[in-house]
Parts: sequence; C-alpha cells; structure tokens
Amino acid sequence: MATKITVNQNNGTLVLQANTAGFVNLGTGVAGTSKANNAGETVTGMTIREVFWTQKDGNVSANTWLIKRGANTVLVCPGNSGHFKFDGMQIENSFEKASNVNFVTTGLGTLILKLKKTSGEV
Repeated sequence: MATKITVNQNNGTLVLQANTAGFVNLGTGVAGTSKANNAGETVTGMTIREVFWTQKDGNVSANTWLIKRGANTVLVCPGNSGHFKFDGMQIENSFEKASNVNFVTTGLGTLILKLKKTSGEV
C-alpha cells in the first residue's frame, strides 16, 4: 500500500493511510509521491487534525511513528497503537503549515492522518 489518499476535498479534508515511510506534497507533486492538491486547486497549507496508528512487530517499546513538517518533528506516536484528536488546536507552527507532511516509522504498522487543507481555486 505505501501511502494511499482515501479522501481529498478541495479546501477541506485530506485523509491518508500508510504502512511505511512517506510524505504528502502540498504542491503539484512529482511522479511516485502523494499530492494534496486536486485539479485546479492550489493548496497553501495543511494542519493535522487527527492521527491513528498501530504497530505490528511486537517490540512495542522500539516502535514509533514520527510526523514531521519540513525538517521539524511535530508529533511522536509511540507504542502499540493510539489516537490523537486536535480539534480546535494547531500543533504546527505557522510556517510549518506550508511544508510537506512527512512520516517515518521504526516498526511495522499503519498510520492514518486526517488533515485540514487551506486552498484556493486557480
């Protein structure tokens, strides 16, 4: 599966599922990567709204998902599984909202990210 975008609304919600390291590009994207924009949409920023994660390989203490915006780690998701919901909060700095969303894992598992896109029509 790698990274799969399951919901992508203009100026709305983007939901992705991943089982390995990856990223979502705010711009037009490049071959082989996930892109946040739809045809005719210019994404100017995204904020993390909700995160679900699991790990499968049994060594729970060593398993972690790291969520990054640009070069900055904004969220660490440790352990076997979990869920964070950030309604009404913003965990990214204002400049990080315009950076790609990167994610890496030290184990085997699944990550589901729900993001809020800010965009304009072109």
